[in-house]
Amino acid sequence: MANQSFALFNNLELDLQPHLGSALTPESSVAEVAAKTLMSSILMKHIESEKPDASLKAYEKFYAMNERCATYTPDVSTILSSEMLSYIRGYFANWYDSFSDFFTIRAFIDHMDLGSGTNIGSSDTSYYGKVYGSALSAYNNRQYQLYLSCIKASTPLQKSAFVQALLANGGPTMVQGSISYSVPKNADIRRLIWQEASIPMMQQKVLDKAFRFALHKDFNIDMTMQNTLNGQYAIEGSLDSDNGFCTIDLSSFSDTLALKLLDFFNFDFRLKDLINLTRASSGVHEGQVVEFNMICGMGNGYCSSLQTLILSSIVKAAYTVLGLNSEKFGVFGDDIIIVKKAWRAVTTFLSDCGFIINDKSYNSGYFRESCGVDAWKGKDVRGVYCTSIKTLQDYYSLINRLNVWSEKTGLPLPNTIQYLFSLIPKAQINFVPLYESDEAGIRVPKTLLLAWIDAHPFFRYCGKLYGLEHYRAYRPAIDSVDISVLSDNLRFIKSGKNKLAFVPDGIYVSSLKGKLRTDTLVTRQMSLRYRFLSCKGPDWDLCNSGTNAFLRLGENNHRCSDSYSLIIGMNMKFIENIA
Repeated sequence: MANQSFALFNNLELDLQPHLGSALTPESSVAEVAAKTLMSSILMKHIESEKPDASLKAYEKFYAMNERCATYTPDVSTILSSEMLSYIRGYFANWYDSFSDFFTIRAFIDHMDLGSGTNIGSSDTSYYGKVYGSALSAYNNRQYQLYLSCIKASTPLQKSAFVQALLANGGPTMVQGSISYSVPKNADIRRLIWQEASIPMMQQKVLDKAFRFALHKDFNIDMTMQNTLNGQYAIEGSLDSDNGFCTIDLSSFSDTLALKLLDFFNFDFRLKDLINLTRASSGVHEGQVVEFNMICGMGNGYCSSLQTLILSSIVKAAYTVLGLNSEKFGVFGDDIIIVKKAWRAVTTFLSDCGFIINDKSYNSGYFRESCGVDAWKGKDVRGVYCTSIKTLQDYYSLINRLNVWSEKTGLPLPNTIQYLFSLIPKAQINFVPLYESDEAGIRVPKTLLLAWIDAHPFFRYCGKLYGLEHYRAYRPAIDSVDISVLSDNLRFIKSGKNKLAFVPDGIYVSSLKGKLRTDTLVTRQMSLRYRFLSCKGPDWDLCNSGTNAFLRLGENNHRCSDSYSLIIGMNMKFIENIA
């Protein structure tokens, strides 16, 4: 596999050589910046290139930030920062009263939820599997008592489901704290995540709903789309006008969000009590208990929304003090977009609070970076990341994403695409319409598909029938259980590799909450398998308007643009000559 990544890099370098010669300067073209960005990104997150100490570095960094939270004392260093702090303290002092409707027992019953991953005590990812099919878990009895209060005030069906689950699984498991695990970030260091207990996670999701509602009401931030807006603001900011946007990125922000900041920002005592009640006060790393000096780590149910709320209040405070209320801003997690006039006020206050300004923050020049967009002079020059190059789906995905990058930048990559194409066994070459997923097959315009068919009569293309394209594509194989055929005398359900307790009323509750797909119990796949299926869809050249990469393609009903057809034709012209 190392040879494949080496060959991939060499072919990219060959394709981009005309644009790689000179060092980047303010006069550099979009093509030059895009080429260098792709060369630096392509293997940055390659799993096979990960260093042996990547996990150790992740924990060492977390430990250092946790100690910083304990020792750093937030304070204001300027008169302007003092005025901003007064605004922030006033906002959080009144926050609970403004959103107290979220914190009644009835509201807890309505809003308790779980994330898409696993929780302590259950290896299953479905809502049913974590709430009813496995033993619940908590950090302390107070969390469990709040959960019991919700059950007592809930419907007879929910009470029955709880009792059935209690009889099948026993009482909740009390654990010392959240449990650490790491996920890939880049070749040098992994990202540390903390797996939460199930009961506090459900309660954290209530606070998450409240924080998201407050963001929308008070700051006009909708977290379902704010990352897209931040990307657009970054592109605007890269034009570097005097009144343009600048971008701020914070290093390990969740790990520097110290618990003492709740007092520093004057959080209402009731809100502070709810945060302390639902959070993990400690974590377990390789059997060792670590006391958290931060509010929460990555994996907490309200981590992202609370980060966004605090940073939004800081930006709004700066805008208010500076008289910039008519100006736009954007916050999503630790990605901040503000106008240049607020740069000094915001960065000074952030440093006063103990947050670390990342070197990926930009106030001048033509480069901006935010929420997955690298912008240079008004264009997105973000590279492509190859995390793995081992499976058929890896090949398909990389070819498709590199083709989109070529259309976006105008730089063809024929040698690279031909090399990746050569890795695919001939019998597994599969072309799909432009609206398909990255892993379904190789997306090509119909003109190129027909050229391939002319040269390869053996290739099976189903064609168009009754106005629909008929083709074959790879789809993730979903592990599911047909609950419509289950009988009441069952004790367990086999869900994927997991053995779950059978709780009939838990099935009904999960269904009423919208957690079941029709009559099936679906488990999130930890490692994907694919099936080769017959599919049908609309016009072959209809682009996927739900995929960011294709939003710009075609002005007429999202049909494939001429530029996209042209660039794929340049990247894949070689296929016409393959016997």
